[in-house]
Amino acid sequence: MHTKEAQGERIAMVAKSVGEGTSQIERQAVTSDISQVASYLQQHLGQKVTAYLSGINDSKLVGQWAAGRVQPRPAPTHRLRTAYQAARYLVDAYDNETAQAWFFGTNSKLGGRAPAFALREGEDPGVWSSVVSVAKAFVETKPSRPKEEIGASAMASYLLEHLGADLTSYLTGVDEVTRVEQWAEGALVPEPLAFGRLRAGYEAAREIAYAFGDETAQSWFSGMNPSLDDEAPGYVLRHSSDATVWKSVVEAAEELVEFDR
Repeated sequence: MHTKEAQGERIAMVAKSVGEGTSQIERQAVTSDISQVASYLQQHLGQKVTAYLSGINDSKLVGQWAAGRVQPRPAPTHRLRTAYQAARYLVDAYDNETAQAWFFGTNSKLGGRAPAFALREGEDPGVWSSVVSVAKAFVETKPSRPKEEIGASAMASYLLEHLGADLTSYLTGVDEVTRVEQWAEGALVPEPLAFGRLRAGYEAAREIAYAFGDETAQSWFSGMNPSLDDEAPGYVLRHSSDATVWKSVVEAAEELVEFDR
């Protein structure tokens, strides 16, 4: 586990290299064999996450790419190289967990979309390159003080404590309560869509529970909400795979708290 001082030094070093123009990371992203790129992403982001952001549905294919047995098609290749560059900045400055969280967090610089979603759904190389620019900015703007990130385990633990197991499993889109409990224990990592819902649920629950208490938060997730076209926030999270929609749930929670002040 890195100390905050050591992590601060690493962030500063990566930020410095970012600011010096074409870095070694950029060159490696372009020149490395695609099997090395896929292997790096598989190791640091996980096979399922790598499959998601590269635009494919079969995560086992990532392992074949990494082993050099199969070559990805052009579009996944470009997405992989883009993701590699962004991931390297984040992993080198922070750690694997922060990089994973960053890829699935809503990002105002990407129109409220998560970087992973922008990579997967984007067809324009300009969109893909913007993901790298945002990753650079993330590192550059926090050179001396590490950004505090909370991992899936802590988010799942918080929701279990404040919303309960049934509601947490419902809004994250899983049917087995035991899976949420495994997330909380760190024994299992959420799949990409579940992770996105988990983060949005955590951010919204934290706002409501802190301001009004656990019972109100539970009721809020289950009740119709005019800011969400009269759908319940929990229902919206469970049935959407769009990060902009997840963000709207968080914004609805923030609006409620702000209105009460």
